[in-house]
Formats: sequence, C-alpha cells, structure tokens
Amino acid sequence: MSTNGIARKRRRTVIISAGVLIAVAALSWWAGRATTTTSALARGQKAPTPPVLTAPVVLRKLGTTLQAPGKLVAAGSETIAVGSISVPGAQSIVTADVIHVGELLRNGSVVAQVAGRPVFAFAGQTPMYRSLASGDSGPDVAQLQHDLADIGYTIYDTAGTYGPSTSAALAELYKNSNYAPPSSMPAPGAGRKAPRLIVEPQTEIVFLPRLPATVASVKEHVGKTIGSPAVTLTYGHVVIDATLNPAQGYLIEPGDHATVRLDSHQMVGVIRSVKRSVRAREASAEIALRGVAAHVHIGSQVTVSIDTQSSTARTLAVPIGALYASGNGNPYVIISGRGLRHVPVNVGQAVGGYVPIVDPPTELLPGTKLVLDSSQSNNVGFGGP
Repeated sequence: MSTNGIARKRRRTVIISAGVLIAVAALSWWAGRATTTTSALARGQKAPTPPVLTAPVVLRKLGTTLQAPGKLVAAGSETIAVGSISVPGAQSIVTADVIHVGELLRNGSVVAQVAGRPVFAFAGQTPMYRSLASGDSGPDVAQLQHDLADIGYTIYDTAGTYGPSTSAALAELYKNSNYAPPSSMPAPGAGRKAPRLIVEPQTEIVFLPRLPATVASVKEHVGKTIGSPAVTLTYGHVVIDATLNPAQGYLIEPGDHATVRLDSHQMVGVIRSVKRSVRAREASAEIALRGVAAHVHIGSQVTVSIDTQSSTARTLAVPIGALYASGNGNPYVIISGRGLRHVPVNVGQAVGGYVPIVDPPTELLPGTKLVLDSSQSNNVGFGGP
C-alpha cells in the first residue's frame, strides 16, 4: 500500500474513535440528567397522608346477651290420686284420655275417666272424704258451692249445706261434660213431692289446694288400672334456676328478658331475682317463663340466653376503640374535623363494645366523628390532653 493510502486509513480510524467517544459522552450526560431529575422529583414529593379512621357517637340502649346453664323447676306442684269408682261390678280401669300434658285445669275440669265415670277437680283445702247427699253440711260442701258459683252455676242454698240448688248445679255440670248425673234420692222430710237430689259419690270429685294448675305429667293409660298418683300438676310460673359466674351476676338485673330453646319450643321469660355472693364467688338468677310448653319440660337442663340491658333509656355512647387514657389515667376522646380536638369524658361500664358517656360534654352529639387510631393525632402535632 502506498504512503498516501496508509495515511488516509489512519485518519478514518481516528475520526471513528472520536465519534464513539462523543456518543458515549452524550449518553452519559443524558443518563446523569435523567437521574438528577428523578431524584429531584422524589425529593419534592411528599408521602401520601394515611386516612384518619373514625366512628360516630351513637344514641342507643346498651345491652348484650350472655348465656348460662339452668334447670326448669316448678314454682309449686301437686299430685292427684284417684281411688276406685263406685260402679257395681266394674274395675278401676281408665276408659278415656281426658287430659294432656300442658293443659290448664280449672274448677270443674275432668281429670280422669275411670270405668266410664268422670273425676272432677275443684279447689279446696278440705279433702273429699265422703259422698254428699241432701242435708249434709260442712266445709267440704261450702267449698264445692263456692267453686260451682265460680264457674257460673247459681247456688241459693244455705252456705255449707247441700240442698236443691247445689244438686241442680252438679247435675248440669255432668250434662255439660257429657256424662249422666249420679243417682238421686228424695230430700228427706219433704213429702211425696220432694225434689230428688243427686248423691255425689266421693270418688267422682277431688279437691286440690290450688287451681288453676297445669298438667305436668299423666300416668293414665287407657285399658290400664288407674295409677297413683295419676296426675302431677304445677302451679304458677315455671322458673329457670340459672347458675352464673360473679361477673355475669353484675351484668343482669330483674326485668331483663331471657329466652330458652328446648326441642321445637322457644320459651321467653323475665328475670325475677338475682343473687350475688362475692365471698362465695358465685351468682344465680330466677327466671319466670311464660307458655304452657315450659310445664312439659320441668326438670330439664337448659342453656338460657339473657338479654342484659345496662340502660333503660337511650344514652350517648362511643365505641371502645375511640376511648384513650391520658398520662394520669383520665379518659378522653379525639374529635375529628378541622383539626383534632381532645375532649375529656366521664364514662360508665362498657357493654357490647360501647361505653356510655356520663354527663356528656357539649361537643359530643350523636353522629360526631371520633378518631379510632390515636397515632393519627401525632401526625398533626397533637399530644395527649
């Protein structure tokens, strides 16, 4: 190659190298500029402000539901014993189902049918110790007359003496219950035209200490000899004896409502009394139940749900999460809005996630927004009160 050719080749190489260096320098300059711009933007941009979590002040009745074990017991009970029936040649066999568990018995109710004859229930302290006939007198007659009058029959006989109107009332009772009245006989000393008065068999009336009463159990089986006791009755409300722990005992009060579900029945009741023992570390409650279904399950172990009610009227309350304590332990809330305001409050006992406000300050109204996260107050320069 000639000297001129070699020189030209060297110049091209130098020019290309210079071009590459210039391109690299340019790229480096642009990269540095882009980095500087991004950093500047990052330095000038603030982190997003986290949202302030709030919840409103509410106006409501405070309450919660607690559960406790209990047992259904009767306020009072009585058994009915039915003797043999005075039917010639007959045995004391049950011939019909006349009452059922849960049924309410009143004066004049038929509680058994034995050998085709009824047994009526009446209220009275004197037992049916004899058959009653014309002219008989005594407290047993007086209480029978009182009970017949109570269910609408007219009695004008001398109180305590078995006479025509008492006999007539009994005869009507039998007919209205679809039974033939007992045999009758003329009143003594009244001549040939003397009225015939029925002789009430001892075995067809039973006097009970109290009526009305509810049938709790029946041992009368058709075709079987009448048992003793044939029927068990309960009086008044069936109650639940509930066992509580000490804390539960202080959450409930007489008048609180309770429910219990047993089989297909849901029964409702009201707390009648609460007993608390700090020394024994225990508490109990007596809950009166309503509904005849309760009598069916006397003796059953149940779980009762009690609706506690810490206030009988609506009160201002705040969520527990909106309540804070200052350095000296005094409670306060933080009101959200234009800036955050710390407001001291007096509080009651927390119930169901809310705390009642006692003597609420004027700043607290239903719907006032309260801060739930106290760290938000520090972000804007607030400390505790």
